[in-house]
Amino acid sequence: MASSSNGSNGGGNAGAGGQGFRPDVLQRRVMDIPGLPRRQSPAEVETPNKLTVSREVSLSGEIAECDHLVVHGRLDGRVAGAESLEISATGQFKGNASVDAASVSGRFEGDLQVRGRLTVHDGGNVSGTIAYGELMVEPGGRVSGQLSHLEGATVMPMPERGDAPVPRR
Repeated sequence: MASSSNGSNGGGNAGAGGQGFRPDVLQRRVMDIPGLPRRQSPAEVETPNKLTVSREVSLSGEIAECDHLVVHGRLDGRVAGAESLEISATGQFKGNASVDAASVSGRFEGDLQVRGRLTVHDGGNVSGTIAYGELMVEPGGRVSGQLSHLEGATVMPMPERGDAPVPRR
């Protein structure tokens, strides 16, 4: 049986000089579709500063200039000025945090100031000195310590949780 040498079956050498298919030589370009907004290049897209402390990670220190902090592991330290703090069911935070919104499914121990909404989910435990704009505790969530309401606080909605579902206890 004769084999084809036109490259249609992937076994032949196509093109001049026997070079074959070379994807590294192809030029890439972004196509705009008429009637739709122009696509932005990666440099044009503003991405929030997000830090994720993974399940097997233990981190200590001060975190600054972080928009969204997600804790699946252990964090001992201080966070100031973040938009949101999310502590998953496996996450533990010990220290001080001042954020716009917080969602706790794991453990928080220390001083917590939430200018907007503090949500304590089923299995979540928050203890220490807590100041909040709005407090929501689901059945099974626990809050203990010194609580105070921040007068005149603006409730900030919590951003959507991460793409993967957060495991619950």
